[in-house]
Amino acid sequence: MSCTLCNDEILTSGNLRPNVATFHCGHEFHLSCILEFAQKNITTQCPNCNEVDLSRMNLGNDRMLALQSLIDARRKQTAKMEKKGKSMFSWFTEKSLFSMVKSGTSLETLKIKGIRPEDMIEEQISWNTLANIYTTQSLLDFGFEFHHMLTMGFQPDNFKLMSWVELTDKLNVRAKDMLKTSITIKQLADLKLEPAKLHELGWRWKQLQQIGANEETIKLITESMDEIDTYFRPGKSFANVEGFTSNRRVRLIKAKNGFVF
Repeated sequence: MSCTLCNDEILTSGNLRPNVATFHCGHEFHLSCILEFAQKNITTQCPNCNEVDLSRMNLGNDRMLALQSLIDARRKQTAKMEKKGKSMFSWFTEKSLFSMVKSGTSLETLKIKGIRPEDMIEEQISWNTLANIYTTQSLLDFGFEFHHMLTMGFQPDNFKLMSWVELTDKLNVRAKDMLKTSITIKQLADLKLEPAKLHELGWRWKQLQQIGANEETIKLITESMDEIDTYFRPGKSFANVEGFTSNRRVRLIKAKNGFVF
């Protein structure tokens, strides 16, 4: 019998089987060969029973359904291994996830291997690392949500890599979520979002003040007092600011004197 990994004969001596690895399926290989194979392919599967490169399979119209089946099967296998205790190969996976990401391994391949956003977090991979390698769209398709991003050290500048649709429709990010990144008024202004869109995200004068907005710094976002009044409602503190909407000033004066308007 020969080892199909190196094509050399597997030598035995009576009941002694030095340098021999046997899988449950019955296939045998040189132990040294299978260790090298497992490390390179990040797997504990029998090479003869798992010869197809799943990441390159053409699954046709049912690709997503088949992909999810592969992921579920991989996770079941991982769960069984965890019940039995750590596998002799488990350290390969733990050491290699970061290197696979750094080398640009496709997110679909990682997904097939059963990798989830939580695994990235456990491996202490930063969001900046992912954002420098993969597109925001591909990361969202992989399953990342905003709470994952925050855990991985999401920075205010990372918002620049997101489209409006990704930010609002796919991640459902609002002002309260953006505040969790410790964003400053300057960083918010650098996103170059119109006041109307900031208003849509839930930014009001109270939230803007929390990140350093005042009569001067708000001009980083807009110098239009009409827009400030319309979208952020700064209140009495702007009543005497030059250029502030005259009608708004009148309403504030009436409110101060107890008039209903």
